[in-house]
This record gives sequence, C-alpha cells and structure tokens, in this order.
Amino acid sequence: ACVSIGSWEPGISTVHDMLSDEERAHYASLGVAAEMSAHLFDAEGRRVGRDLGERCITVEADRLRRIPEVVAIAGGQRKAAAIGAVLRSGLVTSLVTDRAAADYLLTESSPGTHPALDRTDPDGV
Repeated sequence: ACVSIGSWEPGISTVHDMLSDEERAHYASLGVAAEMSAHLFDAEGRRVGRDLGERCITVEADRLRRIPEVVAIAGGQRKAAAIGAVLRSGLVTSLVTDRAAADYLLTESSPGTHPALDRTDPDGV
C-alpha cells in the first residue's frame, strides 16, 4: 500500500481543511499531530479521533497493519514531526522522503525504537 502523511495544520493536511471549525477544535483537543489516510495520530503515534476514519472511505488501521509493505510518501520540514508520529504508529514499513524531513527524523528519533519492524500498535488497540 502507498500512503501520504499530513501535518495537522491548514494547507498541509488533506483532512484538516475539509472539517468544520468545531471538528478541528475537537480533534486538536485530542492532541492530533498527524494524519494518514483519514487516521489521526498524536505525537507518540497513538491513534486519536478514531471516529473520523470510521466516517471516511479508507483502509482500516488494523487492515493496514496486516499489509506486508506500507510505503509512506511525505517530506519537508513542516511535515517532519508528523512523519515521525506516523512512523511511531507501526503502520508504515517504508518511507520515501526528502533530506529536510530525514535530517529531522534522524536528529529527533529515539534510539532503539523501530515499530515498523514488529508492527505493534502503540495504543494497544
């Protein structure tokens, strides 16, 4: 599967701008930092706001987790933290990115943390 990653901000997320002000405020209060395929993630890679994915036509997260190869394509400094959040979710196995995002990820990542290798769900659901 091939997916894209967005930061939870206007113009950078494919979902953010389509929601009402009330919905954006609600999801922001849950700590949304990133989105991928209408799934929302906090900075630690835990899925939040699960109802959004249930209202959209998308591949369910548990189904994505069972796909052997899930490639995310995203880049840029503005998306770097969001990319890190989605990588921590364990849903993505490979990343195609640019130097700005890669430099950020290599600097900010925790040593020994490789959720894509075991495909674990950080929130256990």
